[in-house]
Amino acid sequence: SSATLTIVSSTISGNSVTDLSGKGSAGGGAVYSAGPVVVKNSTISGNIQSGFGADHGGGIVCASGQTCTLANTILAGNTDFGGDSDGQGTFTDGGNNLIGVSQGITGFTNGVNGNQVGTAVTPLNPQLGALANNGGPTQTMLPNVGSPVIGAGSTAGAPATDQRGYTRVISGNIDMGAVEFQGVSLSTSSGSPQSTIVTTAFNNPLQATWTELTSGAMLAGQSVTYTAPASGAGATFTSPATTDSSGVSQVSATANSTPGAYNVTASLGGVNATFALSNTGGPTSTGVSANPSSGSTYGQSVTFMATVSGFGTPTGSVTIVDTTTGTTLVTNAGLNGSGQASVSVSTLTATTHTITATYS
Repeated sequence: SSATLTIVSSTISGNSVTDLSGKGSAGGGAVYSAGPVVVKNSTISGNIQSGFGADHGGGIVCASGQTCTLANTILAGNTDFGGDSDGQGTFTDGGNNLIGVSQGITGFTNGVNGNQVGTAVTPLNPQLGALANNGGPTQTMLPNVGSPVIGAGSTAGAPATDQRGYTRVISGNIDMGAVEFQGVSLSTSSGSPQSTIVTTAFNNPLQATWTELTSGAMLAGQSVTYTAPASGAGATFTSPATTDSSGVSQVSATANSTPGAYNVTASLGGVNATFALSNTGGPTSTGVSANPSSGSTYGQSVTFMATVSGFGTPTGSVTIVDTTTGTTLVTNAGLNGSGQASVSVSTLTATTHTITATYS
């Protein structure tokens, strides 16, 4: 045919072609060009060619003598039992394409004209999500946050919107393929604030829900980085975490051996979720000593020293009470760097006194 087939802002996925006879042409898994073809700002991925015909390719077969042009297009992640995973034939380079496996395909050079071209030995992964409802009237394959197609397209002659009807050019940049990634939004988070004793696990996981801006599509299969302070009070966990089908990432955290308050951040695409955590000092014991320790005469000044000991250096205060007379000698005396606080009195009556200290 002399008519030109033009494919713009389209996703072609989930198609298959089978030729069990092993004779003749089985065609491409997605497109077989018996005439001129122009593919622009589109995604062709997840198609299969399982025959063994003379012309085979999991994605596009550009028949001999035909003109097949690709521009701003993703042609990757297809399967061909004959080895030409993403296509076969001689193509015209329209610029800014990602070709996963170039075996069987000519016309594109890696690093030239904005193209990213893989081989059978080193295929390129466009890092696309599964075919799903990502907003708009039809299903699409949303690029992951770290996808090499993001910002790698050309704005020249680009349509105003992507396949879904969302803005195509963002901050002067455009993505390869049918979908323009709109950015990351933090939908909800849980697990903050909370505290636990040093070296023990926090009760609740650090959880965040990530969606795409504009569409609200759940960002499944994304790698989220969780970060705790590099020194001082902090926590350990396995990072990064991968979001589930609902766009939720979570880690289970364990406090390190240093008491104190701190923040853990979860990051995806420049957006952060913050979790306020605190490691408490753990069990403590409180003792009181007197100076002089062997008793005193009436009216003599006596110093009572309260010492709080436990895991690390305790912080807080103590209240020292003479339980014999019911007299509070000092209230909420702050502990020093050694976990101690003291009070001196010279008004003790001439009797035996029991002194207690309460830590808080």
